[in-house]
Amino acid sequence: MPGTSQLALTSDDDLFPLRVRVPADAKTGLQQDTDLLIDQVRAISNRRLMRRLGLVDAPTLLRVEHALRLLAGP
Repeated sequence: MPGTSQLALTSDDDLFPLRVRVPADAKTGLQQDTDLLIDQVRAISNRRLMRRLGLVDAPTLLRVEHALRLLAGP
């Protein structure tokens, strides 16, 4: 799932279901707040994955899953 530090809004809101916000904190390991770009999901080779940038918690992962289901349709 691609992400960007160019946040959609300046508040804590994201643009669900097109974006899901992941905060920068000790739990995620991110340096900056990041919006996951749900509508730009793509498949890439595992060889291109050089290092892990961060982790998401279960509630955030459920929001990502819900957003994908909404965009993909029934």
